[in-house]
Amino acid sequence: MNNKKKIQEALDNRISEKPLFTDRDRRRFYEGRKRKHLRSTMVPRLLTALLAVLFLSGTIYYVQSSNLFEQTASPEQSKPESETEPLVSVKEPKLTQEAFLEEFKQVILTNPLPENMQDVLDKYGSGETLPKVGVEENATYTYAYHWKEDNDGIAESWSPKRTPDLEDYQNGEIDVFLEIDIPSFEVSPLVKISTLSEDGKHVTIETFYSNPTDHAFKTFEDDQEPLEINDLLLRSIARDLNKKPEEITKADLMNLQELTINASHLDSTYVVDENEEVFEAMQSLRVLKLNHAVIPGYLLKHLPILEQVTIIGDTVTDLSSMQEGMQHVQYLNIASSSFNGTVDDLLKLKSLTIVRLDPTVVPNYEELQFEGIDVRW
Repeated sequence: MNNKKKIQEALDNRISEKPLFTDRDRRRFYEGRKRKHLRSTMVPRLLTALLAVLFLSGTIYYVQSSNLFEQTASPEQSKPESETEPLVSVKEPKLTQEAFLEEFKQVILTNPLPENMQDVLDKYGSGETLPKVGVEENATYTYAYHWKEDNDGIAESWSPKRTPDLEDYQNGEIDVFLEIDIPSFEVSPLVKISTLSEDGKHVTIETFYSNPTDHAFKTFEDDQEPLEINDLLLRSIARDLNKKPEEITKADLMNLQELTINASHLDSTYVVDENEEVFEAMQSLRVLKLNHAVIPGYLLKHLPILEQVTIIGDTVTDLSSMQEGMQHVQYLNIASSSFNGTVDDLLKLKSLTIVRLDPTVVPNYEELQFEGIDVRW
């Protein structure tokens, strides 16, 4: 028994008491088998995925580059581009009188600046050059156009020294006559367009001046019949136009720029009581002088570019009867009038910039100066 024990101890000492195959050896063995398994399956999987990608890419390219349902091209369709029929050039439409009037009116109604009007004038013809802002004002520019069928609609134009008469239109020497009146660059220009009427018997005049209450063209017939109005008013108009009273027509009213009515020889103040159509035709009137005369506001309001008013003599004590038609007036002279109103009366004239008055009548005139109005006496 002792011998067996000794033999066992001798063997243990020889080969160690610890087991030959430990848990650590077992783990290393199984981990090695897993790595070998992964290496053996990874390569086939990568090859399969690569083949699938190549197959899908080829299929998509084939579908995009060809139409499986496309028919065989006909011989005409397969011709090279050099053998195809040349494109027919399309000629631009002619610039007609109707197109010119429509385009020009649109500019006037929307944005009537000189440069915008000039663009239209240059497109359809030539003529004077409208002024640039700040260069020139208080001027009238005239343009006369005549369309010819063999001229592709480009109008012959010139700047006549006189206003064309009815015969100029009837003889075909002129189709459209423009007058662009620029009183100042702070206000819109007055535009007049004259053409022959449809019946060919008179001239049709369309006028435009932008203001808050009326933003449209007004149409007048160039009536050559003698004007029948109050005698004093008729003689005043004739004197300012340097014509005989019996020669004055409604057409002359369109060209009236200054009007002086002197009623100092009468026993009482002359109050103009006339048809509104007479004053509606005075679209060019800028300067008005009233000596012992008064024009009510409901008539004055038809004068779109009235800038200067002078009142002399025993006429008004305030401006209430005329105020409605004086909202465009920039210069007012009441120094020699019967005006006995207040600063508030004058401040109701929205465009007033210069006033000539009697400082003894309006002692607090400094209030006008404070509002930016130039006070003179």
